[in-house]
Amino acid sequence: MTVLVGLESGGSVYLCADSAVSQDDDIITLTDSKLFEVRARSTVIMGGACGCARTGQLIKYGLKITSYKNSSELDYLVNDFAFAVRDLLKNHDLITSDGEMEAQLLFGFRGNLYKMDEGFHIARVMDGYYALGSGGPYATGAMYAMRESKMDPEKKLGIAANAAVRFCSSVCRPIHHMTLPPVKRRKGEE
Repeated sequence: MTVLVGLESGGSVYLCADSAVSQDDDIITLTDSKLFEVRARSTVIMGGACGCARTGQLIKYGLKITSYKNSSELDYLVNDFAFAVRDLLKNHDLITSDGEMEAQLLFGFRGNLYKMDEGFHIARVMDGYYALGSGGPYATGAMYAMRESKMDPEKKLGIAANAAVRFCSSVCRPIHHMTLPPVKRRKGEE
């Protein structure tokens, strides 16, 4: 299936993803990264999807977002980003009869790491790191073990992803990395 790993550090969000797509006993190694970047002017969201591979492709190559204004970050994500994702998937018949997507997202926005579940619920990740997919528990355990380490964030992600590769048969190399740089915040801005 997959592993997506995210980490907040120093105002940046670091992400990595493996290259496996699996169905039943078949595993295919992708040449394209599962990670995405969507932009609207100075608004940037970087992340990845696990579950339905088509969901990640549509977000990567077809999602149009609005620019972030001065609302709260969560307000923007819940009322603009989540609806943009839902509408895109609905237009491509990728919403279940229960109104859910067959995927989860892990993404960075304005220096924070967020998770979107199948029902489009968005939550900020409390620990500053998280992993999704079949390899997620292995990667999360590795991140927990390194939580107090001063190690470089990309090295931490590499170790976590490689733990998933080692212990989960549906996760494979190469591992792709992406970094969302810090946002210049105005005085008094959250």
